[in-house]
Amino acid sequence: MIEFGLNVNNRLPLIYPESVTARDLVEVGQQAEELGFDSVWAGDNLLSRSRLEAITTLGAIAAVTRRIRLGTATLIAPLRDTLWLALTWATLDQLSSGRTVLCMSVGGGVGDEGARAARIEYEAVDRPFTRRGRFLEEQIEVLRRLWSGGVISVALEFHRYEGFRLGVLPVQRPGPPLWIASNPHWYDLPSRTVERMLGRVARMADGWMTIGATPDQVNELARRIRALAEAAHRDPASITIAYQLTLTIADDSRQARAVALEYINRYNETDFQEIEESPWSAGSPFGTPDDCARAIIGLYAAGVRVFVLRFASPDPRGQMARFMGQVRPLIRQALGL
Repeated sequence: MIEFGLNVNNRLPLIYPESVTARDLVEVGQQAEELGFDSVWAGDNLLSRSRLEAITTLGAIAAVTRRIRLGTATLIAPLRDTLWLALTWATLDQLSSGRTVLCMSVGGGVGDEGARAARIEYEAVDRPFTRRGRFLEEQIEVLRRLWSGGVISVALEFHRYEGFRLGVLPVQRPGPPLWIASNPHWYDLPSRTVERMLGRVARMADGWMTIGATPDQVNELARRIRALAEAAHRDPASITIAYQLTLTIADDSRQARAVALEYINRYNETDFQEIEESPWSAGSPFGTPDDCARAIIGLYAAGVRVFVLRFASPDPRGQMARFMGQVRPLIRQALGL
């Protein structure tokens, strides 16, 4: 099994206002379904790297599609009130007839600047930045209990509800898939912190999404998640391995790299002169259809089964069509699919 999703890139109208509008994103989502993509995804931020709000964007796409799944890549869940999130996502699941995947994270970015920006967002909504992982764990527990349809009473560290019942439930029962996104390979973290991040996925999530990792890194992190899942008496095969891949397809690598460099600088408000200077380019293929196919095949061999493609280009429609017409056939042929 291999699936290809499209990140509709709800930041594009802000970084390429001359060529991409908010309405274009809805049409891109509709085109993704027509081209045969399996899913569409929207990213999330509050103050840093501003973008159109993720769930609203997916709701608009839900209205013009019938088959394609809808997900977040990823939703910084602790920035949202859990009750409102439960209601909002249940509403989206109903509007889409049960086509949603809620992928959550604690947010953050690369380097000191990314950490500062993330902390500001948490402070703005009065959330404990240093306890954001625990807050997310509680959210997952509470969301599942709210979506069960019963009356719940909880007394947790950050959630205290007495006799609450959610009146609007998701179509999917017992609830939509809940994935966790994390990138421990990006940071110099203590081993106990990495173990806690991976253990959260192993114990609580239906899927794990990562980005910017080499095949070897994905393979090792997925191996550890599977081992922790077994220790928690869960079937490791029940956890989907997903990867958000930034890529640019062109006739030659020089052209692709130039387009990608401009995109990355606009997206992250940086001024890199070479694409290798950007930590966001790690593991990303910017080149010919063959280059992109090889990168995906390598990640597939490492265990990735769902790819969320974020095209580093102001022309998402052209990139989508080129991927499905030129890159996907190479992958399917190589994998015998």
